[in-house]
Amino acid sequence: MKTLVDPNIFLTYRTKDIQTKMSSNPTCVDISESPDEALSRLDINDYDQAPVVSNQVVIGWVLRRELRNANEVEDVLHHLSHKDLIGDESPLDDALQRLLKQELIFTIGADGIVGFIVRSDIQRHVSRAHMYLLISGLEILMTKHLELDRISVDVLVSLMGKDNHAAWLRAREGSSDANPIEYLDTLGLAKALSNNQRIMNHIAMTKQDWLTYMYTLKRIRNWVAHGNTQELTAYPFVDIVRILKKAEDVVKRLNSF
Repeated sequence: MKTLVDPNIFLTYRTKDIQTKMSSNPTCVDISESPDEALSRLDINDYDQAPVVSNQVVIGWVLRRELRNANEVEDVLHHLSHKDLIGDESPLDDALQRLLKQELIFTIGADGIVGFIVRSDIQRHVSRAHMYLLISGLEILMTKHLELDRISVDVLVSLMGKDNHAAWLRAREGSSDANPIEYLDTLGLAKALSNNQRIMNHIAMTKQDWLTYMYTLKRIRNWVAHGNTQELTAYPFVDIVRILKKAEDVVKRLNSF
């Protein structure tokens, strides 16, 4: 099948789009201050981590939880190294993947370190837009495959939610061409697609694993679409990033089916 979703859609946003700029005078920890002084400022702002500076030069980063039992900031300093750096023009997805292994990374621009990114930046508008684009791409692909499968209208209707069914009925009254597939939500599309065993084999998932996965992806979709950052940040960061990485893999597999 011809590619239906351009993979470049995943490269729309860059690390610089969610970074906290060093030029904006962010909260930093000075290597010479006491852990109690640093904790006081981090606690007030509810920051879990912060860059560490010496004479206004970034030398690494520190975690708030590690400061609590430290005698000196130096004792828990994560010294700056190559693994802490990412280009500010790198794809946003690359930054999210890097944040799986550590909780702060610095962005590099033409003038050196220009900012930093932390896990809580996943709730920013740009991050949510990135996730929404990815999930929407998967929905588009599922829709296209279902159109080729020529599933009966009765089956599609049975997979519609109550509100979507009512909307489809209203649309059909005005046009006999109202496509029932367009009125399936994320999980409805997934359920319909799960009946195609060839596709399930191609994406290397059992029907049950596919539906369980898509149920979780639908929840994330609702959070990012409606700006519900409370649930988004309450869900483990590493789980969200891995779920989204799986969605990217599924999109690529469906593109190649």
